[in-house]
Amino acid sequence: MRAIRDAYDSSAETLKSQAIDLAVITSKRVYLFEVKTSSNSQAVYTAIGQLTAHAAVVAECAPGKPLVRVMVVPEQPNRRLCSLLKNQLGIRLLIFTQSAKGKIIIDGLTHLE
Repeated sequence: MRAIRDAYDSSAETLKSQAIDLAVITSKRVYLFEVKTSSNSQAVYTAIGQLTAHAAVVAECAPGKPLVRVMVVPEQPNRRLCSLLKNQLGIRLLIFTQSAKGKIIIDGLTHLE
């Protein structure tokens, strides 16, 4: 979560709870993140459910701002799941890696819109 929070400036508000991995409210949008340590089908389906269930609650925190749902996983899920996320569900997919020194790098995080 720190890698995501650190990607935004101090004017962004963050929300986190036991159920919600992280939500970031910027001046233009609300980003709802769900991070999984696996990209298998079960993890992806769980993340879809969590992003769907928490979207309404998070959207209430910033009425009128578009909500961007983002799944963060360690590798690309299978082609069928990637298509489902992007084309049918409108969920953005980001891939993370961990450096030898333990630093988490999330590809595409700074390009979310």
